[in-house]
Amino acid sequence: FREALRKQGKCDAVIDFIGFQEAYVQDTIDALTLDADPAYPGGRRFSTRHYVFVSTDSVYWAQKVPCADARLAEGDVRDFSPAEFDEHQEYCHKTSLGEYQLRYGGNKLGCERLLEEAWREDGFPYTVLRLPDVYGPYDNLGGLWDLVTAIEAQRPIPSRLVESRLRLPL
Repeated sequence: FREALRKQGKCDAVIDFIGFQEAYVQDTIDALTLDADPAYPGGRRFSTRHYVFVSTDSVYWAQKVPCADARLAEGDVRDFSPAEFDEHQEYCHKTSLGEYQLRYGGNKLGCERLLEEAWREDGFPYTVLRLPDVYGPYDNLGGLWDLVTAIEAQRPIPSRLVESRLRLPL
């Protein structure tokens, strides 16, 4: 991947749908970093004008959410204390997808934090999109097939998550 990016040369944007772990996102940042240049913000130049990281709303499984009844603003969530995390992990083991969502969301959150650090230190130009669901051949939660089944049966298209896919706040 690093070689493909380097051979590509400069580009307007990179859209990353496949960054799931910090090591891979760090490798992408490194591959997009050209050299040090004091004329640029943060002192570095990059081979892309903007990097778009497609994250997930599953990051909220890895953070403490204040209340199910309130609208959620970006600054409302916070990290769990160790005791709260143990309790949350226990809850996740009891739900059908909670354990997966916690691991997946935690990995994506780590990637987001790595990008924020790269922006703060070197001016790395990025945007994070926290999409709720992406349908396609690698949909491992079955959402695509729920949609296809509803269309084929001429039923209304489901617009709410089933109870087993919901996370309740502590």
